[in-house]
Amino acid sequence: MRRLIYVPMVHDLWSESEYSRLYMESVIGKNSDENLVKEFREVFNAYWDKIDVRLSSANIHKIYQDTYSDCDSLDKMLQHYRNGVDRSRNFSAICSLVDNGALLMVTESYIAITKSQNSISKLQDSAIKLRSRKRPPKSEVSRRLMPRDRCIAMNIDKTLQKKETGVLFIGFYHNTDKILLKQYPAIRLEILDGYAAKLMKICAILNDNYIKKFSK
Repeated sequence: MRRLIYVPMVHDLWSESEYSRLYMESVIGKNSDENLVKEFREVFNAYWDKIDVRLSSANIHKIYQDTYSDCDSLDKMLQHYRNGVDRSRNFSAICSLVDNGALLMVTESYIAITKSQNSISKLQDSAIKLRSRKRPPKSEVSRRLMPRDRCIAMNIDKTLQKKETGVLFIGFYHNTDKILLKQYPAIRLEILDGYAAKLMKICAILNDNYIKKFSK
């Protein structure tokens, strides 16, 4: 039996990374509700604490990480974490697994990433033309991520061997789990969830509040 622990991710919007800073300023704004920000951080850290506990109790053989189509690029980002440049909980978890012998695996296809990113960019450009700062609906973003999801599922099926356990860190909007369950039933899927949806709900409220301020 092949096993895969599926980790839906939400980025820490208030981390020190450039991605988080730009995202926060463009979608949530600089002066967000302090109570909501505090709630987000508390739920976020509780979620990753849960992930760390589960992964520490599993014998992980292979690591799959979305966004990366080659291991060298991911390894450079992990080195940034080790050097204190990026304090991502995601990279912290991966480094711990690598230190315990797990292997980084090629997860995505560059062509599929480019195709999905171009499609989502067009969706975002349409929102900008309409002078909207509201995020596109999850269903529409998920649909445009489908080429990536198919490639991710296929790569996992090709590389995860019998009696091995892998872990997939992947963005909340992806539907790779549905593809794995339907097309690759030989892979036993364990989904770590319960917090990601709550985090996205808090983000949506922050976004709505920002839109209201912007429209005044």
